[in-house]
Amino acid sequence: MVAALALTSQLLASPAAPMIDAAALKADLAVLRQALTTIHPGLYRYQSPAQFEAEMKSLERRFAKGATQAEVFLALSAFTAKIRCGHTFPSFWNQRDETQANLFLAKDKLPVAFRWLGGKMIVTRNDSNSNALKPGTMIKKINDVPSEVVLKTLLQLVKADGRNDAKRVAELQLQGLNEWEAFDIYYSLAYRPTEKFKLDVIQLDGSQQSIVVDAVDHAAREAMRASLTPNLKEDSELWNFTWVRPDMAVLTMPNWVLYNSKWNWKEYLRSRFIELQAKGATSLVLDIRGNAGGNECGDEIMRYLVPERRSVPADLTYVKYQKLPADLEAHVRTWVRSYYDWSRISKPAGPVKLLNTTAYQIRSDVRDATIFPATPRFRGKVYVLVDAENSSATFQFAQQMRRFKVGTLVGQPTGGSRRGINGGAIFFTTLPNSGIEIDIPIIASVPTTDQPDEGLVPDVVIQDSRADIATGRDSVMEWVLRQKAPVREKQSVSGQ
Repeated sequence: MVAALALTSQLLASPAAPMIDAAALKADLAVLRQALTTIHPGLYRYQSPAQFEAEMKSLERRFAKGATQAEVFLALSAFTAKIRCGHTFPSFWNQRDETQANLFLAKDKLPVAFRWLGGKMIVTRNDSNSNALKPGTMIKKINDVPSEVVLKTLLQLVKADGRNDAKRVAELQLQGLNEWEAFDIYYSLAYRPTEKFKLDVIQLDGSQQSIVVDAVDHAAREAMRASLTPNLKEDSELWNFTWVRPDMAVLTMPNWVLYNSKWNWKEYLRSRFIELQAKGATSLVLDIRGNAGGNECGDEIMRYLVPERRSVPADLTYVKYQKLPADLEAHVRTWVRSYYDWSRISKPAGPVKLLNTTAYQIRSDVRDATIFPATPRFRGKVYVLVDAENSSATFQFAQQMRRFKVGTLVGQPTGGSRRGINGGAIFFTTLPNSGIEIDIPIIASVPTTDQPDEGLVPDVVIQDSRADIATGRDSVMEWVLRQKAPVREKQSVSGQ
C-alpha cells in the first residue's frame, strides 16, 4: 500500500524534465514568503506564524538540490493547502500557457467521470471502450493502489476553507465539465501514470474484475466536455428555468461566475419572478448544487423573497497591508488597480483575534448591508438544493436563506466555513524562476460573533447511493417533488 503522506516519493521526475536549480528556487521562496506575509490577511487563521515558518523551512529543504517544475507545483499545492483557504492555491486557470502545456496536457487521465461516495470512487460516466465501467461501478484500485489511498493522498493538495473536508472531497470528484479538473492534475503529478490504467472494479451485483483501459489526454477531455456542454456566447443565458409541476418551477444555476458575461442576469431574474406570479406558482426550487460561487447573485434573488427590507449583518473585512510594497509589484497582477492601495478606505485595526495577526479594517464594510425588496415578491415555498461545492458566494446565500427563514435547504452539507473566508479580491502571484502562479486573496471576512469551523448542514439531508448513480436518479429533486403544494397567498400582479 502506498502511504498517503509519501507525496514526494510518489512523484517521479521525467528524465526529460529540466531541473530548476536550488538557488533559483530559494529566490522563488523568498518572493512567496514576502507575498504571503504581506498580502494574505488569513494566513494565520488556521496556523500559527511558527507553523508557517516551519512549512517554509520544509520547502527550502525539499528544494535544496533543485526540482522540476512539476515537483515545484505539487509541493506548492501541498504547502498552500495547509493554509486552509479556499482561494489560495497554484491555480490551474491562471498558469502561463507554457506551464499548462508542461504539466496538464499529457495522456495520463482516467477515461471516466466519477464521484466519491463514502470514500468510494463511483463511476458516473464511461468515456472508455470498456463496458465494465458503466455508471454505478466502483473503482476499487487504480494501478494496484486502493482508491481510498489515492483520495487520502490527494486531499493533502486540495484547497478549502478551514476543516471542511467535504469540500475537499467534492473538489476531487471528476465530472469532466470544467476546463481543468483537480483530480486530473493532482493525480497525474502525484502518481505519474503511464498511458494505460489497470483498474480493479466491483459491479453493482458484487462481481469483481480487473480491466486495462487507455488513458486520455487533455484534448480528448476537452472534446468530451464540448459534447456535453453548449457552445455559449458572451450574452448567452447561463441558467435554466423549467416547470416541473403546474405549481412548481426550478431555477438551475450551476455557475455564478458572470464577471465577463454580457448577459443581463438581473433582468432574467426579474422576468422569471414575473412569470412565477403570472402562472400562480406556489413552489420554487433554486438548484445551486455544483456551484462554488462567483458574483453575489444571491443578494438579487433574495430581494424577491423577503417581505420587507432586511439588514444583513456584515462580516468585518480586513486587509493585511495599506500600500503594496513596490518590490512586490513586479510579481503580482490583478484586475483592479485600487487593490494596490487601500489607504483611503482602511484604518488600523490592531490585532484581530480570529486572524491571529494585525490588520487594517476596510471602512466601507463596517455597517450592515441592506437587502431592499423587489416586486413581484414570491410568497410561496422555496427549496434551495445544496452540496459541498457551495462555498464563497453560494455558501453565503445559503446562510442568508437560513438567517431570514425564507427557504428550506435540501441536499448535502455545504462547503465554506462559518468562521469566515478569504477572497473578494485576488493577487495572481507568479514566482520568477519556476514560473508557477499562486492565487493569494486580499480580503478576509470575520464574523462579528464566534462561529464554528464548519459549513451548513441542510434542513433535509439526502445522500445519493450507487444505485442512484447507476440509474441517473436525482433523489434530492425527487424528495422536493413529493412535497405537497402550499396554499397560495392572494397577491396583485405587478411587473415593477
